[in-house]
Amino acid sequence: MTSKVGSLGAALASAVCVLALVGCEANDAISATNGMPARMDQTNSQLTAASKKMDVTIENMESIKSSAHKQTLAVSLDDMLKAENTKYLSPPTSMLPFAQAFADAATALEVVKLAYVYFKEIETVMPDESDKWSGDALTPPFIAAFDHSKQVKFTAIQLIAALLTQDKVEEIARTQIESPGRYEDAALAVLMLREAFIENVLIDQDLFGTDLDNLGKLEEAAKRVGEVDWIANRPYVSRIAFKTTRMLDHDHDIDLRVDPASVRLLWRRLDGALRTELDPAKLKATPNASEREAALRFLIRPHSLD
Repeated sequence: MTSKVGSLGAALASAVCVLALVGCEANDAISATNGMPARMDQTNSQLTAASKKMDVTIENMESIKSSAHKQTLAVSLDDMLKAENTKYLSPPTSMLPFAQAFADAATALEVVKLAYVYFKEIETVMPDESDKWSGDALTPPFIAAFDHSKQVKFTAIQLIAALLTQDKVEEIARTQIESPGRYEDAALAVLMLREAFIENVLIDQDLFGTDLDNLGKLEEAAKRVGEVDWIANRPYVSRIAFKTTRMLDHDHDIDLRVDPASVRLLWRRLDGALRTELDPAKLKATPNASEREAALRFLIRPHSLD
């Protein structure tokens, strides 16, 4: 009997200890749970603060990016228009690198906005009473300098337009012409200036000014002809033009329109070069020559048969 009572007492003591331990742990858990909202609030505050810092960082990065973008445009435009780079405009080789930098950095909208401003300047700026008169007429040096300043702005837009990537050109057409926008007239003129410079300078004077005796030259020529062909085949091609009669010397007036027939002749010229001008020795030394030649034939031949 004594041993059973002792055993029962020992069991009760153990149970009391377990209950005490569980009670302590339960109290700790309850205490921890009671402190949870405060800790959650603190964590949320820290996350909110971190999120705000991230937002500020992103805003600062965007601001820096925007400032760098604007600076690139301003510097390239300023360099392009410097007197030492615009003294000779035929060809405008000194302006080219800066026009390329602007064309690479500018958005489609920024290009048409600049074109709009420059075209307005060409059309509206004229001499006033304070300018250099000799009797009843402006002096020849003044006339030459005045017209040159307008020709510089015209050339700047022409270069930028010619050097744009095709996707930017198509964006200008889509957002300003096909879906008529604020700068529709400027956009039509931009296409005209692009077509004229690529056809007359980059193709006729440059690429066609030499033998198209290797695939690299032919591929570049086909690319450029394709760019003017895209413009010549717009359904609104009759509206693609540029004209000004606001030069003091009317020999400097400009009147440009797209001639789709002349673009077809470019394709025929390329087809002839592909058949007769390729140098066999250069062709033999060219990687993937047969595939590249076949690709050119596939691109050029249908256009040349129109």
